Order: sequence, then structure tokens, then C-alpha cells
Amino acid sequence: MKTCSNMNRQFVKITLLSILIPLAFSCKKKNKGDIDPFSGESGVCPLLAMVDGSGKTVRDFEYVQDNLIRIYSMEESETIMSFKYDEKGLIKTMEVESENENETLKVTYTYDDNGRVNKTSTSVGGISFLTNSFVLNDGNISAVVTTVKLFGKEISGNTRIVYSGKNVSQVLTSIDGEPEKLAFVGDVYDDKPQFHPKAYKIAALGFVGIANNFFSFFGENNLVSGRIYDEDGKVDQRTDINYSYNNQGLPMSSETTTERGGDVSTQNVSYEFKCN
Repeated sequence: MKTCSNMNRQFVKITLLSILIPLAFSCKKKNKGDIDPFSGESGVCPLLAMVDGSGKTVRDFEYVQDNLIRIYSMEESETIMSFKYDEKGLIKTMEVESENENETLKVTYTYDDNGRVNKTSTSVGGISFLTNSFVLNDGNISAVVTTVKLFGKEISGNTRIVYSGKNVSQVLTSIDGEPEKLAFVGDVYDDKPQFHPKAYKIAALGFVGIANNFFSFFGENNLVSGRIYDEDGKVDQRTDINYSYNNQGLPMSSETTTERGGDVSTQNVSYEFKCN
């Protein structure tokens, strides 16, 4: 999100790979046949891998029992996202590492009495620089207060999230009391439940204040057309995704068309799931 990019573009660079290509890691990978669906979510099939049009695995998901612990992204460079859980099964920290960066980005989550995230704290190389406090309305995150502290300076940002039905339609941000500007527009969603692991929703909360393209995960369905805006409130990127689903409502493949700076690119991906 613009809050951070206005303050220090270096921090954006540190996390850019993890933000733009949702991430992954693998140490000793579990056997795909040994992975169980998430507990408490009947009918959910965990996502195991994403494979590009050439047959290369670009994203791998590692589980321990019901918990997603690592996502390993292998596109232009390797990026690792790893999760640690508390005794209640809630994600307590997320760490993001890139082979092109020496420092690790770490997000620490705190929860309310109902097990909902109400605050995140983000650090790089052990130095805390960003906190987010979340406001809930009817179970949805309706607002975020972001504070960035860098080089002895502090900047505050306010994010307002607008829903259409159960999905995010608009995100507007204001920095230090300035007029609101558009940050994200979710133009079209499908009618299928989000197929990414539920940890993605938690991960998305960690990127508020850093990037605008995770807001679609705040809702319930999958984004198929959306726009990301730059710090001046102008369209920076347009994305359209065409999914092909099986009879369970899971995507078997997708074609993503991205337009940015006058350049148009297309990516074809197939998906691997594990179902009971």
C-alpha cells in the first residue's frame, strides 16, 4: 500500500516478490498422499502446487497435518513464506525471505478474544517499522489504521474497505489526513469459494501498508478482474483471470492477463489439489 511506498521504496523492494507472486517454501516436503484437508472445513481440498504452461512448478505448498507451514515460490527468483502457529492453531508469525535480499521480513499477529486478527506488526532485519490495527464490522475488516516509523519519522495512514456483497469492491486510503485515493478496485469475482489456503487471508493482513494487491483475499470469492492503483490514485495495473473449474468448483487451470505501463503479459497456470 502507498503508506510504505511513500516512506521508503526499499522496503517495498524487499517484499515485492512475496507480494506480487504469492510465495512459498519447502524443506522436507510432505508426500502429497499424506496431506489431510483443513480441519473444520468440510469439503475443502488443500492446494498443493501451481504449475506454469511449460510444466515448471512455480509454487509449492507444504503442510504439517492441517497447517500450511511454507509456500515456496520459484518464478524469477526463489521466495519463501513460512508460518508459525500458537497452541490454539492460530498463525502467530509469518516470515518472508527472498534469495535476492539479505533481510527477512517478519509479521507478528495478535488476536481478539474471538480469534480474529486485530493487529499486525512488521519488521525487517529485526527492526520494526509498520503496524496495522484492524476495525471489524459485521465480521468483515472495514478499516485499517497503519503507522509507519522510519528514520525517526512517523506517518499514519487510514484505509477504508468497501464491500459489494461478500467481496471487496473498493479500497480507499488516506495518508496523514490527506484526501482519500483509490488503492484497489475489485471489478468482478466468481461465485466459487476462495481456493487458496485459509492462511492466505491471514497473510494478506500482513501486507496492508506494503502493497495493494492482497485486498481481494479479504472477501469470500476469487477475483477475476481488478485494478491496482499507484500512490497518486492512478491505475497502475489491470488484471483479468479466466478460470476453468471442475465439477467441485476447484480451478484446474487459469489464464491471467496483466496490463501494466502499457505492457500486456499472459500467464497460464494449472493447479494441483488433494481431496478426500
